[in-house]
Amino acid sequence: MDAYVYLWDLREPRKPTIAMKAVAGASQVKWNRLNSHVLASAHDRDVRIWDQRKAQSATHYISAHVSKVHGLDWSPASEHHLATCSQDGNVHFWTTIQPRVSRPSGTLSLG
Repeated sequence: MDAYVYLWDLREPRKPTIAMKAVAGASQVKWNRLNSHVLASAHDRDVRIWDQRKAQSATHYISAHVSKVHGLDWSPASEHHLATCSQDGNVHFWTTIQPRVSRPSGTLSLG
């Protein structure tokens, strides 16, 4: 597995239209429902937020969990809110307005 998140235009399937370099392979990628230029990707315990118009680097970095992130999804009501869940037994809720997100805005502990 390489360390890129690729975006493909299915009308031109020979090569990706955008390659976004991360530090590890992505286990999940989710498009923002309210901002079609923004997506989130999970990389082991971290989450990166990308704007495809500025694909040379992630716009946000979230050190999300102490164990592997198994799920992430955007809020259907706010383009700046994201939820992540992990093997650590927690669901974290994030506000992605600031570029470096250090703490979840809420946590649901399942353990």
